[in-house]
Amino acid sequence: MKINRTVQRSLHILSMVAQAPKGLTLKDLEEQLAIPKTSLFDIVSTLVAMHYLRKSDHLFFIGRKCREIGSAYAQKQDLCDVAEPLLTQASERNNISSSLVLLSANDLDYCFQYHPEDAVMIARKPSSFGIHHASATGKVLLAYMQPARRDALLKKMTFHKFTDRTIDNTGELLKALEAVRKQGYALDDREYHYLLQCVAAPIYFQKKVIAAISFSGLNLYNDDPAKMVEEVLETAKEISTSYAQA
Repeated sequence: MKINRTVQRSLHILSMVAQAPKGLTLKDLEEQLAIPKTSLFDIVSTLVAMHYLRKSDHLFFIGRKCREIGSAYAQKQDLCDVAEPLLTQASERNNISSSLVLLSANDLDYCFQYHPEDAVMIARKPSSFGIHHASATGKVLLAYMQPARRDALLKKMTFHKFTDRTIDNTGELLKALEAVRKQGYALDDREYHYLLQCVAAPIYFQKKVIAAISFSGLNLYNDDPAKMVEEVLETAKEISTSYAQA
């Protein structure tokens, strides 16, 4: 893999400044990095203009954009840390697979997954299509998304038919999302894989949905999802409460 030298230099500069709470001068950076002075000045000036660095007199400090990125990363890791033991316990108790899913840009980000040793696994083929419309977690995250963002995402969505049960149009999906908001959970009844069933529920923080969890398995609930719905809602509530108190 070819590494972009300018990006590499920029990251080295940010790393060095981050480890210098009293700030660094341009000369400090020049002495510690094998970067031509003109190139160094251009990179640092760009980072300042984009608020990744902050300049005070002759010293450079980490800027607000780096702090925003750091806070977002810390929040994501904290949520994963909080959810991991609770999802693991629920998976072991019910002998099912579990996941914690966030929306990263417009993609589903599986932050954490757990599969008990005796759980039946389904081999999934990689897909170039989005699975929001065919997955329980995708439906949850779409259902509680800001309408403008959801509409923009739906316009770009390819309604690939993974099975004969998969939702394949915007109108049908919008009806499903309305049902999710009313009942507080979503189902995937063999819509992504013809043997796989899933149930998902939202994770809240400060009254906003920030993620979704799901339980999945072979014939997870057959024709009666009530038990699994109760389990996923209870686990989601535990995670939301624990995260708020973390």
